[in-house]
Amino acid sequence: EERYLRRFVRLGKGRPYDQMAVDAVAKKLRATGLFDRVRVDRADEVGPDGELPLTVSVSERKHRSIGAGVNFSSSEGFGAEAFWEHRNLLGQGESLRPSLTGTEIRQEIAVDFRKPNYKRLDQDLLSKVSVIRQETEAFDETAGSLFLGLERKFSERWRASVGGSLEHTRIIDNEGQRDFSIFGVPLSARRDDTDNLLDPSRGSRAQLVVTPFYTFGDERNPFVRAELTGSVYLSLLKNKSLV
Repeated sequence: EERYLRRFVRLGKGRPYDQMAVDAVAKKLRATGLFDRVRVDRADEVGPDGELPLTVSVSERKHRSIGAGVNFSSSEGFGAEAFWEHRNLLGQGESLRPSLTGTEIRQEIAVDFRKPNYKRLDQDLLSKVSVIRQETEAFDETAGSLFLGLERKFSERWRASVGGSLEHTRIIDNEGQRDFSIFGVPLSARRDDTDNLLDPSRGSRAQLVVTPFYTFGDERNPFVRAELTGSVYLSLLKNKSLV
């Protein structure tokens, strides 16, 4: 939708020409992932009113993807996965991704949704719904979960998110059947200064996730889970073929 794209073109009439501001507009449009090509062209001459007309041209990429794969794990056996993704569901860059994964002991159906630039340009609305079924020698588990949250970009390197999650689980084992629900508030901060989002050859990434939980049902125990992950990328050859 044109009105959605115009939110990225914040140049403003009457301002002095700034090439860095023009480049920033093109960069933001490319970052949406919706286009194969983005160009911002200047007119050859300044108009009689002293203004320099600019033309923003974009070429849309395909919005839909499908994928599938197979895998093997020593703990869960053979498995397979498949997904379908739409990256412009409602005309404003919304992403919808239903996926199905399964192994010999665990199966999951999940639907992820992301609405970028929700209420403001640097903030995304996230949600996920999933259903899990697991059968092991020790127990059988059936679970459903729901997540809703916001993710905000504070700078080129830093992002943070906050949300709420609710999960209901039923466990059947030698002690019988137990039902309990878990409410959590995931808080995360992520730093990324790599040179490429999908194929980095230098830089580092780090993420901290702290989630307070409260369980209610057959078992009531509050607890906190903290997880810190990181990676560093170094190109060993000049052509970046070995990282």
